[in-house]
Amino acid sequence: MDQMNGIVQNVVRGVIVRMMIQNAPDASIITGDLQICEGESLSQLQANNPGGLWLGPQTQPLTGYISSSMISAGNYTINYFIFDGGCSNSDSISLTVIPQAVVEIIDPGLICSNESFITLNTNLTGGDWSGNNINTQSGVLDVNSLGAGTFNYYYTISGDCPAIDSIEIEINQFNDAEIIQPDDICVNDSPIDIQSVSFPGLWSGTGINNPLNGLFHPTGLSAGSYLITFQTYGQCNDVDSINMIINPLPEINFDIDPGSQCIGSNLQIINNSPNIANETYMWFIDDSLFSTHNSPSIQLELGGYHFSVEVTNQFGCIAEGDIEDNIIVYDTTPLPAPEIIRSTVINDMDVYTEWFPKQTAVNVIKEYVLFKSQDQLTYEYLGTLDPEINYFTDIEVDVYNQNYTYYVVSINQCNVASMASNISSSVLLGYEKPNEFQTLLRWTSYENWINGVNRYEIQKLNEFGDWEIIKVVNHDVNQSIIDP
Repeated sequence: MDQMNGIVQNVVRGVIVRMMIQNAPDASIITGDLQICEGESLSQLQANNPGGLWLGPQTQPLTGYISSSMISAGNYTINYFIFDGGCSNSDSISLTVIPQAVVEIIDPGLICSNESFITLNTNLTGGDWSGNNINTQSGVLDVNSLGAGTFNYYYTISGDCPAIDSIEIEINQFNDAEIIQPDDICVNDSPIDIQSVSFPGLWSGTGINNPLNGLFHPTGLSAGSYLITFQTYGQCNDVDSINMIINPLPEINFDIDPGSQCIGSNLQIINNSPNIANETYMWFIDDSLFSTHNSPSIQLELGGYHFSVEVTNQFGCIAEGDIEDNIIVYDTTPLPAPEIIRSTVINDMDVYTEWFPKQTAVNVIKEYVLFKSQDQLTYEYLGTLDPEINYFTDIEVDVYNQNYTYYVVSINQCNVASMASNISSSVLLGYEKPNEFQTLLRWTSYENWINGVNRYEIQKLNEFGDWEIIKVVNHDVNQSIIDP
């Protein structure tokens, strides 16, 4: 057998057989063994002699392009086949697909600037955090030091197939509703404007008339504690409450002893307040301070005085009070004797006596004492009358057979009696009708005045209830014709 130029010649039993031996095509793969991550993109595979066929997972046979996104993690073989004439050849490489971690930062939800710390979380562990004021290992974020604003954070997992995710978080401004505690107030104080550290918001509670402001109105409210609430607006709102304290006013309760004052008497103020030990007092006479004692006494001169007091209790609440009527210090000298105007027989059966009072602003009549006599020697007590009554009708009389005399004594506020009045005598008045148009009046002469009678006045009760003089006659006349 001879071999020449790749041609094999073999002589067998005189037959010459000629064979041609051809070299196999080179199928070497230039691309080395591959290690990729799940989902990683690759350039196409390369071989020394292109034009062959590729065979492997998700590998395009003609181009050698691998769609790695469809390949699960694991170990694979990629083969390359090439054909040249009747000869073929192949090569192979290994493909390792490494699992690719997919990291996702979990949304932390609403974050408010008043929070101290929050922790960011992910679906995987083992990575590192990056961003402002965050712990790289734990993911604890210092919210308090950041304040309100928008911030970006990243979570990275290292290794052959690293993974990263990011999140933009917003720290919202916290609207603090803290109410500044106001001072306590007193019953019937003016409205007070309650303040908060933030504005705006909504106010509520007893005494709040407008929810848009914190104006507290104590008018009409009794002493006590009233809950006031304030709520701010916004995503990061807040609620706060306080107790608004209304303190009671002092109780003003006092009497004057004695009720009626006379020159030389001691005026004593009797304080009936149940809280004297916790109160301070300022007593005034006609707006001038005269005592700070809780139950003062004073001796006053003749005249009229206005008393008032200002009381402050343990809460600093002030009340003012006064005596509605002036205190009058009365004179102790006797009043002038009253003057009897008339003692007249009325209705032909009774004696009507009327007198004129005599008094001053500081020497006032307290009462009248009326006396009566049938013989002008012995007088009997007839009665005591109130000072506004200056007349008396005596029904215990016999006007046709007896003559009566009367006198009056005035008693003043200091119980001092005046001199007796003039003595009056009953006058019997009668009439006749001499004709259809005239009236004849007759009366008994009045004889009890030392100097006699000056004149007689004939009076008539008019439609207003007043006595009206209709005729005057001389002292020596005891009858008169009254024309219509």
